[in-house]
Amino acid sequence: MKNHLAACVVCAVWFCTGPVLAQVGVKPMLTPPAEQITITQGFRDWIGIALAGSTVISGAPNAKGGLYAIDVATRAVKWVFRPAAPASPMVSTKASVVGNTVLTRFEDGQGAWLIGLSLVAGKELWRAPSGVPMDELVLGDGQAFVLLKALDADRRGLRILSAVDTQTGKERWQVTFKTETVTAPVFLGGMVYIGVAGGDSAIIALDAKIGQERWRYRLTKDFPSSLLAIDSGIYGGDNWLYGVNRETGAELWRPTELRRTIDDKPQLFRIRGLLDAGDMLVAPIRGNRYSAIVGFDKTSGTIAWERPTRDRMSRITMAIAGKVLYFQEQPEPTASGEVGGPYALRAMDLSTREILWSHTRTSRENWAFGELTPIDGGLWVTHYATLVKLQ
Repeated sequence: MKNHLAACVVCAVWFCTGPVLAQVGVKPMLTPPAEQITITQGFRDWIGIALAGSTVISGAPNAKGGLYAIDVATRAVKWVFRPAAPASPMVSTKASVVGNTVLTRFEDGQGAWLIGLSLVAGKELWRAPSGVPMDELVLGDGQAFVLLKALDADRRGLRILSAVDTQTGKERWQVTFKTETVTAPVFLGGMVYIGVAGGDSAIIALDAKIGQERWRYRLTKDFPSSLLAIDSGIYGGDNWLYGVNRETGAELWRPTELRRTIDDKPQLFRIRGLLDAGDMLVAPIRGNRYSAIVGFDKTSGTIAWERPTRDRMSRITMAIAGKVLYFQEQPEPTASGEVGGPYALRAMDLSTREILWSHTRTSRENWAFGELTPIDGGLWVTHYATLVKLQ
């Protein structure tokens, strides 16, 4: 049995476990769903979903697929975009819609670009360099925040945070970091936050309008694999969970270590993404032969509850709507240790940890579910060769 979630490799930038989709204001789906809509276009993989009214926008992470805008009611393709380039670029990041502009990232062996398209016709409006892969676009104050690669005079790797105007594609400002290892940036309330590793590892707050540093929080433990900005806090973690005041950079609590004893041996666990669940943070954690979903108290960083799971989850297969967590889980192993049967998409009440429903789909090689996009009383999800609306 194969787990066909998109593989992610930590290579100078830690993006595999960026912020997990959480939509506290969206009405959750409380009862077992039916598949209301299925969309196929003849290729296997889809990369996330963006919604614009009655249009669903997604793409295939391969050179032949391109970015598709599809009418939900008729399943008709409105437009397909494949950028002109010497090689054959592929979609590498889920699209986002800002007004009448669709933004996404394409890359090939020779370059990578953030591209702005017309929502109505799918025509290219502009493109800007986007050298470093990111799980999702980071947007705010009419800007897209991208990371670029560079070298210093000694040929050592650098990272540049660039703010790009979403209407024109022109760069407004940039900040250079003397390291190759940074987190994906996050935006909230006129500020951009980024984790920077190296001899002076820190979480740094920048003014989103001009890129000026406002504060930095020195990291005393490990480097966070991702950040989450919500309410008055900045949260991040890997083997440790950090909580920092978003306005001042002051520590909310002492870093919380994720250590467990498995088979009589102490073991550190990694946070694979963070979700906002109102009064708590929810995260998948992963270790050797053990994985779980954990609820952290927002005020103290302590673990409030923990639910073991059978799936070594990544960030793309979890989402929150209201007080309901959507996640996937592998089926029970057989007596021989083989995993038989399809993956199950589940909904869990975060107050009681009760499983409200489970949903499975039959596909080749027990394909895993992909990225989840909650809507009122429903859910869009990618699966083998298919975009699926559950409701």
